[in-house]
Amino acid sequence: WSDDAIPDPDPGDEMFTLSYRYEGNVPIGVMVPPNEEHKQGDAVRLAVAPAAPRGYIFDGWYVDGALQTEITMPGAPVTAVGRWSIDEAAIAKIRFRYEYTGDVPEGAPEIGDVAAGAHIPAQQEVVAGRIYAVAQITADAGRHKFDGWIPRMEVAGLDAVQGHDPV
Repeated sequence: WSDDAIPDPDPGDEMFTLSYRYEGNVPIGVMVPPNEEHKQGDAVRLAVAPAAPRGYIFDGWYVDGALQTEITMPGAPVTAVGRWSIDEAAIAKIRFRYEYTGDVPEGAPEIGDVAAGAHIPAQQEVVAGRIYAVAQITADAGRHKFDGWIPRMEVAGLDAVQGHDPV
């Protein structure tokens, strides 16, 4: 053993971690960039924006709440947060409509323009893949009991299940 002291490392050589993570409506399968190591004071260009799948928008990298493309590395670890949102104009939508079949009893909730006083909308457009509650009818009309809605899917005017004009 010797009495020679081991010199302290040059603080200018210390490396700090730049990590990445996502938040928001993150598309399935999009990979987070790997962590990077940088010295304090380094000018660091943040990772290239990932390719956004149809229906999604990559809003950018945020550091300390501010949108950034480049940072000066601080003397501490830092996280860049990639924010995602839904591109409502490009995402697939499903339009469905409510209609009664058979004899509709007097007192059944009206289907039509809700703004004009109907109880149930005639049609509704929703984003594919999301969960929605269908209109509920909880009260019976006289001696009649509502048994529920029967789904039917049409594509280009044809019944998608049966392959013929809907009835």
